[in-house]
Amino acid sequence: MNPEMKTNKPITIAIADDHKQMRTAICDYLNRMGFDVIMEAKDGKDLLSQLESAQTLPDICVLDYRMPGMTGDELATIIGKKYPAIKMAAMTTNMDTDCLLRMLAGGCGSYLVKSSSPAEWKTAIEGLNAEGYHCTDWMAKTLIEYVRDNCSELVKYN
Repeated sequence: MNPEMKTNKPITIAIADDHKQMRTAICDYLNRMGFDVIMEAKDGKDLLSQLESAQTLPDICVLDYRMPGMTGDELATIIGKKYPAIKMAAMTTNMDTDCLLRMLAGGCGSYLVKSSSPAEWKTAIEGLNAEGYHCTDWMAKTLIEYVRDNCSELVKYN
């Protein structure tokens, strides 16, 4: 979809987080921002079950990284294979390079820290929906540092 085109249809979201209070707070937060949270799941298995039986799939799945039974990156990999049209964002409480890399490798197009400002959440979700990814300043810095520290063999010297 052309990002220049405006639509009145709200972005639909599914949330998977094993902490009920956190999940409820994030759902309320997103609904107040004008998004439409259509699924809440207590873990990866629950979200997969809801997706399987859904008449309408969400535009975006927001996935907690640390959940019992299945991590967010494992869940993202399954969703990406079964439902390639769904965009995904990681959601976690910390800024951890390993977690970031695992979630991106699993198919997530953004990485949201639960304590981020409403403006950051809104920008990330809208960017993810329009472009398929959204890179925060922290993500960009972390990925650049990772490449510099781990990919020097890619640079050939004469």
